[in-house]
Amino acid sequence: MSNFSRIVCLLLLQICLIVNSGAGFSQTDGDPGSQDLDVVQVDFFAPADGGEDVGYRKSTYEELGVWGDKQILDTPYSMFVISEKLIENTQARNPEQVFKMNPLTMSSVFDINMISNITTRGFGSSHMLINGIPSDSLALGVFLEDVSSVEIMSGLNGFLYGAGNVGGVLNYVLKRPTQETLRKISLGNYGGQQYYGHADFGGKIDKDGKFAYRFNVFKQGGETNIENQELDRFLISGALDIKPNDDLLIQLNGSYGQYHLNGRQTQFWTGDVGLPFIPEPMDGSKLWGPDDTFNDVDSLNLGVGIKYKINDMFKLRMAFNHRKDSRKMLYTTASSFVNNNTEYQFSIMAENAVRTSEGGYFYIDSEFPTGPVSHNVTLGFNGYKQTTKNSVFDTPTGRTNWPSTAAYQFSIHDYNASNLKAFNWYQYESGKKKSNVSSNLNFLL
Repeated sequence: MSNFSRIVCLLLLQICLIVNSGAGFSQTDGDPGSQDLDVVQVDFFAPADGGEDVGYRKSTYEELGVWGDKQILDTPYSMFVISEKLIENTQARNPEQVFKMNPLTMSSVFDINMISNITTRGFGSSHMLINGIPSDSLALGVFLEDVSSVEIMSGLNGFLYGAGNVGGVLNYVLKRPTQETLRKISLGNYGGQQYYGHADFGGKIDKDGKFAYRFNVFKQGGETNIENQELDRFLISGALDIKPNDDLLIQLNGSYGQYHLNGRQTQFWTGDVGLPFIPEPMDGSKLWGPDDTFNDVDSLNLGVGIKYKINDMFKLRMAFNHRKDSRKMLYTTASSFVNNNTEYQFSIMAENAVRTSEGGYFYIDSEFPTGPVSHNVTLGFNGYKQTTKNSVFDTPTGRTNWPSTAAYQFSIHDYNASNLKAFNWYQYESGKKKSNVSSNLNFLL
């Protein structure tokens, strides 16, 4: 049989099979030869946004002020979101450890001042956002145990939240209530004798979910891996969501935190002397903190937010946040040299300051079409006001404001930390306060 004949036979056979198959499935339900196929149910569970299964990547950001909740792919800006799961799994205990995960940001040593001096794209950030609300406290008093995600928006879009954000803006999103029951208790160690315990609870208060809560309590304490240094942290926070109907959501949150560091490390500057003339370096085989120095910060944060759908065309978003940080600090610096630049000269400095920051925003969103094109327009404003009050010290050399070195400077020969004994600087505090007020208000369309 030729090849052509074989091909013709195979084609005829396939046609017969198709006709027979079609005839078999075309039978009616009443036909004895009909078949009833079982229903097949396919269940698919999408991986959690920002979880391990997706490489900790988040597809949305939550509270970035004027933009609200939005898909990252739908924004014309460069966005980087550090998820709650990544913060939890890396055991990050301060913002410095979070920002090093982003190649666009750099941070100073957090434990020295409990302030994150963030540099984004080479430019310093003038302030931060909390739940999209501008603040000028530079992460003073921020506890990552109360943060669900950190949103970093880099580039000139930082000007949407005021002047000074040349490299971008940082937003801390606080933990919100959950509709699912949450019961999580964590115990661990950050290194040295730094043991900690953290309880995180959440869920619905009523069966309909109109009321939901979130509660966090955290305690850490003990010696760090730095000699002569101890760190104690405490946090208690709560959040409440009230949703009377599908169109209205009221959000409340509050927290109180304590950060007490004993043995604050010395800061070194070469000043104008120049590298060829600096003294012999100290022993770098171990880390140490001078005796009797400290950095104590007490922080109170209260916030409220409202989201209301007026109608199918307009939505209202407004929020307000009050924050108060009280800090006392006694520390040493080495910024000058003596004995022909052969020895460091140490200076004792003190601070007693209270910073109060109040910020908020008010936005109206409108969605409407013009022909085949749909539009989303936002009109509103955001801003903050911060008041800083620093103590005045009456010293033997005259009245000075922080930072003050006065006549209390000394040099050491053996670079031994135990020789850096401090004294009660606050005996010279007069109780007077010098105020500094900064504010910012932005109108947006």
